[in-house]
Amino acid sequence: MGCTIHVPLPSSSSLLLDIGCGTGVVTTHLGDTYPTARVYGIDLSPVPNIHNKPPNVEYIKGDIHELAVLDPRLAPGTAELVFGRLLVCGITDWPACIATMKTLLKRGAYVELQDLNNRLFDSDGNRIDEGFEWMRVLRESLAAKGLDPDPQHNAKGYMEQAGLVDVQTREYKWTVGPWLADKEPRTRLFGEFEGKFMVDPLAVLLDEMPDRAKYSAEKREILKAEMRKDMRYRNVGEKGIYFTFAVTTGRQPLED
Repeated sequence: MGCTIHVPLPSSSSLLLDIGCGTGVVTTHLGDTYPTARVYGIDLSPVPNIHNKPPNVEYIKGDIHELAVLDPRLAPGTAELVFGRLLVCGITDWPACIATMKTLLKRGAYVELQDLNNRLFDSDGNRIDEGFEWMRVLRESLAAKGLDPDPQHNAKGYMEQAGLVDVQTREYKWTVGPWLADKEPRTRLFGEFEGKFMVDPLAVLLDEMPDRAKYSAEKREILKAEMRKDMRYRNVGEKGIYFTFAVTTGRQPLED
C-alpha cells in the first residue's frame, strides 16, 4: 500500500479518530505524525499497553454510537478524519456506523475505511472461494451474526448512502505468500504477512463463528485443516491465491 492513511490531512489537524482501534497501532501513528492534533482511539475493549503512546493520544472505551452523543470530546462536526481498519467482525450495521462517523466530521473532512473482503481469487483473477468449504462456512457464519462478509466491496455504497461525496475505492491484492512479488512488487509485504500470520486468526474464526448446532468440534477441526492446506505459503514462481484488501474514502460535503 505504501502509506497508512490515504486521504489528504492538513498538518495542523486538530482532531483525528481511530474507530475500533484494537492495539492502537494506527492511533499511535496518527499521534506521532500529527503532534498538534488530539487523537482518540476508540474501542469496545481496553487497549493493551504495547505501543509507545504519544502525549496527544488518548483511548476511549465504548460504543461509537453512544459516545458520539454522550462524550463531549467527540462533538459533531469537529474531526478532520474518522478512520477504521479491519472492522469486519465488529460492525453489524454499516450504514448506521458510517452515518455516525459522518456526523463527527468537519466540512470537507474524510472517513477512511480499510478492510478485507472474504473472497478468494486464483492467480488468473477468477473468484474461487465458493469452491472452498471453509470459506463458504466462514462467510455463512459472518452473515448469520449480522456481519457483512464483504464490507469493503460494499463500503462505497454505504458511504454514498450516508451522504459522503468524492467516494473512492483503492483495491490491493493480499496474496498468500509472496508468489506474485516478481510481477507486482507491492504485494510482497502483504504476501509475506498473510502467508505467515493469517492462518491462526482464520482458525480462531472457524472455531468461534460457526453455529455449534450445525458444526461439531470435529467438523470445525476438519475445516481448519482444509484451510491450513489451502492457505499454504507460496513463493515467487508458484501459482497462488489472494484476498482483496480495499481502502475506501469519502468526504463530508462542503455545503448542505
